[in-house]
Amino acid sequence: MPQGCGTWPAIWEVIEPQWPNGGETDILEGVNDQGPNAATLHTGSGCVMPAVREHTGTPTQRDCDANINGNTGCGVRMNSPVSYGPEFNRAGGGWCVD
Repeated sequence: MPQGCGTWPAIWEVIEPQWPNGGETDILEGVNDQGPNAATLHTGSGCVMPAVREHTGTPTQRDCDANINGNTGCGVRMNSPVSYGPEFNRAGGGWCVD
């Protein structure tokens, strides 16, 4: 995985040109060497995640609306430091695009 200052490795799925109403799913994303990975949803208004939900990470926001909270969306930050960036690479992780 690319790493270092100024890198922004990411895998997104987005429906254009309706964004954000069609939704955006950030499967893998981070900036510079900041880990761990954060999986995030960005939507139009009206999509709010429940306060209690099943996941193994740490919730970041509940409201997925891209028009509020600086477009942070609603996501889950992974608990494992090897889920992104330099730690991912040191653990032998790989990254490919098809």
